[in-house]
Amino acid sequence: MKRTLVIAVALTTLITGSARAATTINSTNAYSWGANTGFWNWRPSTADGVNIGAYICQGYIYGGNIGWINMGSGTPADHIRYANNSATDYGINFTIDPANPGHALLRGFAYGANIGWINFENTGNPHIILSNGQLRGYIWSANTGWINLDDLNAFVVTDSIDPGVDTDGDGLPDAWEYTYFGNLAQGPDTDADGDGETNIGEYRGGTNPVDPNSVVHSARPLNISTRLRVQTGDNVLIGGFIITGPTPKNVIIRGIGPSLTPLGVPGALPDPTLELFDNSGNSIAFNNDWRDSQATAIQATGIPPTDDRESAIVQTLAPAPYTAILRGNNGVIGIGVVEAYDLTASDPTKLANISTRGFIEAGDNAMIGGFIIGAGLGNSGAGSARVVVRAIGPSLTAFGVPNALADPTLEVHDSSGAIIASNDNWQDVQGPEIQATGLAPSDPNESAIVRTFLTGAYTAIVRGKDNGIGVGLVEAYNVTP
Repeated sequence: MKRTLVIAVALTTLITGSARAATTINSTNAYSWGANTGFWNWRPSTADGVNIGAYICQGYIYGGNIGWINMGSGTPADHIRYANNSATDYGINFTIDPANPGHALLRGFAYGANIGWINFENTGNPHIILSNGQLRGYIWSANTGWINLDDLNAFVVTDSIDPGVDTDGDGLPDAWEYTYFGNLAQGPDTDADGDGETNIGEYRGGTNPVDPNSVVHSARPLNISTRLRVQTGDNVLIGGFIITGPTPKNVIIRGIGPSLTPLGVPGALPDPTLELFDNSGNSIAFNNDWRDSQATAIQATGIPPTDDRESAIVQTLAPAPYTAILRGNNGVIGIGVVEAYDLTASDPTKLANISTRGFIEAGDNAMIGGFIIGAGLGNSGAGSARVVVRAIGPSLTAFGVPNALADPTLEVHDSSGAIIASNDNWQDVQGPEIQATGLAPSDPNESAIVRTFLTGAYTAIVRGKDNGIGVGLVEAYNVTP
């Protein structure tokens, strides 16, 4: 015997107490079928059909033999889901199936003035396949029997899932805010659980905004650069980066020198050259003065070098490791910068890991690495990324690198210049946490920091302890899942 909802109330209250909603039902696939009732049209018009929402359904089905069927008013008493316990709070709820997240369960009661209550229940298992929007299963009416949502000749499909009403216009549906906060007082740009992702970022990412362990760090490194005094031979500036993801990525790599002088940098490299290598060591691009080749493509990026003697390469690169080498033309030396910019930040492919090798000296000739975290799910790209920053020196000796820096130190600064983290020997502070990333340095004298970085610009400075000098590496690894 199927369950039925018994509520004594005038039929006029049931019909006039709910508002019609613009339908999300597909115009071609809009019919369910009952052997005793015929076709049920879930989209009798654009304005009057059923609206499938992320928490509730609302609107009307129409049957030529039975009239209108009310799926719910769209205004449940708790602002989240219909309680189905009164004549003013009934309708069909939408819930992701915990046993199968690819399905959404439809449960509750609809009402037809001519046929009474229609039960969406576990026995008939009415549900939506989220990958294609198709409704499946059966619903039950004590007065008319079973209604099939996906008969061979007729089935119902929703074109979209409505996020629901957003009365305060903050981008967060009311039902979502009431579910997690119990009110509409939380703003979209606050981070209620302090996990680095704003409330709107957590909504878009499908995570719990009041649980710091339920988080997707949605941002990633977009642009990376390293400044160093570029010398000759093995002591040029060598930048490496890894592209990860399913598709090629469009990037611009720049070699900067003379334009540093107006910024107050003494001894700037007067004429840099730039060469790009693939992971087999093959040279795939070279540039001396950026206007000599690719000038139109470089100008189109919006970030061409400001000095004609500087270098740039625009390339679409398949996912793989790459190396960019910055030298002084004709062997000149000076302070230079090598940079890589992600030109397709919205693409799922990303600049995952970067490293730069060079000869680190004392004072202003330390190695300075910069990276920008961006493209998160929050407003204006707000978000966070979990990053390991490393300073490598003594372990380079085992790879045949002469004059390796014996004891590097590492500082990370925010965009205002404030030091937000520092380390000398990696095991001293965050040893277990760094070890858990799988990226612990192999020498205890090397440095590492792991932290969640919010969207913004950061600088990592590598020096030799007690003014030591030598060849070192600065690296940043995106370890966001």
